[in-house]
Formats: sequence, C-alpha cells, structure tokens
Amino acid sequence: MILFEKDLALNLTSLSRAIRDGSYRMSGYYSFFVYEPKKRNISALHYADRVVQHCLCDEILAPDLDKRLIYDNAACRIGKGLSFSLKRLTGFLTDYYRHYGNRGYFLRCDIRKYFDSVDHDLLKAKLKRVFTDERVLCFLGGIIDSYETSPGKELSMEKQISQWFAVYYPDGFDMLVRERLRIKYYLRYTDDCVPVHHDRQFLLGVKEMPEDFLEEKLKLRFNERTQIFPIRNGLDFSGFNFWPGETGRW
Repeated sequence: MILFEKDLALNLTSLSRAIRDGSYRMSGYYSFFVYEPKKRNISALHYADRVVQHCLCDEILAPDLDKRLIYDNAACRIGKGLSFSLKRLTGFLTDYYRHYGNRGYFLRCDIRKYFDSVDHDLLKAKLKRVFTDERVLCFLGGIIDSYETSPGKELSMEKQISQWFAVYYPDGFDMLVRERLRIKYYLRYTDDCVPVHHDRQFLLGVKEMPEDFLEEKLKLRFNERTQIFPIRNGLDFSGFNFWPGETGRW
C-alpha cells in the first residue's frame, strides 16, 4: 500500500490505461493465516487489484445490483450491514409478537459451505442478465475464475467483490420466499436467512420448496443447522442471540 501510494497518480494512471486497453491482469493472491476466532488461511489481493475491485464495486456492481435486490437482503450494501440486519430482525420480531405473542416458529436457514459452493458458470450467467457490456462481463468473469479450490467453484471471502456476488447469487431464493410464499417476516444476511411464521407445517413446506430451488438452480444445499425452532426458545442469528421478553421486547 505504501509503495502504491508513494506514486499514487502514476499508479492510478497506469491502472486506468491498462483497464481501457484491455491489458490489465490480476496479480494473483498472497496467503497468510489468522488465528481468531479460529485458524484460517486467508487469500488476499495485492493492493493495486484491491483498488480496481473497489472501484468496480462502487461504480458498476453496486448501482446495478442493488436495485434488483429485495430490501431485506443485507450484507455489503450501503446502510445495510450487520447493524441494519440486527435492527431489522428485532423490528420483525417485535411486530410479530404484537400479533401472535410467542406462539410461532423460526426457520433457521444456513447454506452449506456457501462461498466454497458458488458455481462460477451459474454466477456468470446471472450477471449476463444484468450487464450487457461485453467488456464488463469479461472483466467480471476473469475475476470470478481467478480463484477456485475445485473446478469452477468457490469465491474468496476476503474480496469486496465476492461479498457483492454472494449477496446477488441467491436473489431468486429471496424472491421465492418473499413474493411467491408471501412471508412477511424474512431477512437474509449473506448465507444466513430466517423466515418467521405462526404455522409450523407451513414452514416445513417453505423449507422444502426453497431447498429444491437452491439445489436445482444454484447447486447449493442447506446444512444440518437448518431447522425449525419455537420462537419461545429464542434465535441465534449471525452470532447474536435473540430472546423474547414477557412484554414482547427482544
């Protein structure tokens, strides 16, 4: 970063020229380990590539993808990070409690190895429905294919652009739950999602339909943590615990 910013104007001009003439190529990844909360191998971009992808997210992906997503699809969107998700879910639960009390259920959904399982060809096909400029599509395709641990699979969790891909990839799942199944209380934060409903049998059907959609359309599967829980038992969502109080306060 220091070396890049030492000659910032020159480096930005060189990057801009390489992108315009089609000669830009990613520099690959470098790896290191982190140990909190557990040991993980991180594959990170070099600084110049981070600059390029940051611009790509802000100027191309965010404006076009954001308007296609449901309001309650949260993660890397402006104003819709973790804090938004927690407040939104608290609002849902408070409103639900006013209508049904603590009688009802959560369908706690979690996608198995989500970033590891994203299919490159399916993701690129989805992006073609949004972007018509072949240069943009080629650029995005190169970034998608630059990282894989098995043929045609996986996104690097550490890239900003991967967060946008992760938000957009299952948007059809969100549309199914919100528009076809008409579930009012529903929120997704990357691969964590939770519909809330007063009828357990209805949620059982809800679980099966999106599960079939995920496997058939996106080659994803729910993991063993995907279960239905009574509201009175509380909810674990994105590492936070929600518990109902006697007055409906969460």
